[in-house]
Amino acid sequence: MPDIEINASQWRLVEVGRVVLFTHGQYTGRLAVIVEIIDHKRALIDGPSTKENASVPRHAISLSNLIVTPIVIPKLPRAAGRGPVAKAWEKEGVEAKWAESAWAKRREQREKRRGLSDFERFKVLRLRKQVCVILTPYQEMLSKISELNLGQWFPFTEDNELTYPKRQDSRFVRRMRRSALRRKHLEIG
Repeated sequence: MPDIEINASQWRLVEVGRVVLFTHGQYTGRLAVIVEIIDHKRALIDGPSTKENASVPRHAISLSNLIVTPIVIPKLPRAAGRGPVAKAWEKEGVEAKWAESAWAKRREQREKRRGLSDFERFKVLRLRKQVCVILTPYQEMLSKISELNLGQWFPFTEDNELTYPKRQDSRFVRRMRRSALRRKHLEIG
């Protein structure tokens, strides 16, 4: 009988060495690693972070208070002590990986926005509108050029010098020239 190899999915399994994020309780928003699985509802975790107010002492916690992240510390021994866990944490660069992830960036942005005052939220709204006003003509111009395949109407040459198209009377060309000048002035392109 041939040998059968069964591979389980490696994505976000509750396993020893998996990094988790606290969602409830005293340590909300902090990272820790699963050191031992107690039963199907609880795990022993340890968070040896070097950052201030980010470490988590070793304790048992319900898995319903955690979110399992895609970050894993491979080959972490079961029930490893605080020292080996801290060394493996530093070796894998868990905090750097977490800081680079889109998930962490989204959480950080959400926290910043949550802490804004009413006036600061208003300023963000106005800045977003200004960006749209600046970028919309440029996006319209590019979409029209790509739709109509009118490369000869694009007002810049290869060396980024402004040239004028053959037909200067059409409204489309005037809008293109105006948006191109705006883009050149703002150095977006």
